[in-house]
Amino acid sequence: MSKFDLHPTRNATGYLLDLQTDLLAVQRTRMMAPVMSVSDVPQRTTGLHPLIDVDGAPYVVVTHLMAAVPQSVLLPPVANLSAQADEFTRALDLLFQGY
Repeated sequence: MSKFDLHPTRNATGYLLDLQTDLLAVQRTRMMAPVMSVSDVPQRTTGLHPLIDVDGAPYVVVTHLMAAVPQSVLLPPVANLSAQADEFTRALDLLFQGY
């Protein structure tokens, strides 16, 4: 598992984005943010909720709902979104620091 890996969910309605550094292996969990279809996030906040593209469809990274997820329940990743690392980091800065 790597930072910014995108994992499908078991119910196939969205994804989970790994936001945890690869330098820490904490209790076999990873900090994950849910990734939902744009239509499922009607009040998207610019900056806090980055947009991503998955197979041509727009999705939102819902950072304020992130949580620790056991590694054992994660399905294999379908993509790595490290190209958008700065955008995800800015969203986390906004969430935790207010800027």
